[in-house]
Amino acid sequence: MKRAIPAVLVVFGLGSAALFAADFWQKKKFPEWDEKEVHRMLFNSPWAHPIELSLGSTGDRQRGRGRGGGGGGAPAGAVPGAEVRSTNIPGGGAGGGGGSWGGSGGGQSDAGSAPGVSVTIRFQSALPVKQAIAKARFGSEALSSPEAVKLVSREEPYYLVGVAGLPPQLIPEDPSTLKDKAVLKIKDKPPIPAQEVRVERGRGLPGLLLLFPRAGHPIVLEDGWVEVQFELRGKVVQRPFSLKDMVYQGKLEM
Repeated sequence: MKRAIPAVLVVFGLGSAALFAADFWQKKKFPEWDEKEVHRMLFNSPWAHPIELSLGSTGDRQRGRGRGGGGGGAPAGAVPGAEVRSTNIPGGGAGGGGGSWGGSGGGQSDAGSAPGVSVTIRFQSALPVKQAIAKARFGSEALSSPEAVKLVSREEPYYLVGVAGLPPQLIPEDPSTLKDKAVLKIKDKPPIPAQEVRVERGRGLPGLLLLFPRAGHPIVLEDGWVEVQFELRGKVVQRPFSLKDMVYQGKLEM
């Protein structure tokens, strides 16, 4: 008999932008990034927020707690922090993502009551994230490899959001069932619905990739915050990103 996956998931944000190390991405060209800096860009930067999903029943709604980097929460009265809300949607699946860039799974939640998994929510279409992937894949050839150049210079028609680090058993058999439950929320603007949800497989854990169309849905620095929201096991996962922290080489990068 298969062991049922708990239907109650609690999310804890792991972050404070003040803990980012000296913004190396503003001071060094990406071919000069070392392994530690590449890892930080992919897993704990303004474009990649680590959170923890607690696989246990600790209440229907709980705000995220700061612990380490991850971009911080919204100011009081603005976009809420990472959390899970109850819904009436039965069943459902869950995902982990980022293809070969899946984060580590497992761990213990800050709630001290239930085991959890570490997950990274990442804007994979942002230029510095693509540069970090190119550096990780191609090393010293990140500037000269045609494949690396194509990856970094490609114009993205979507805001690509990876959900990295969930164990395979939480990946839905049909990822399209998550499409209608995934949105980007921007203050005073209509939410941007996901156009497609993909499962990516490669090195490391499999993962989800959420595709939100850019056309007709501009996000500008003045919007202040963007929040990634999707459903996981009948719960709503929410994680805000500060747009002012996502400025790279003088431009908002998403």
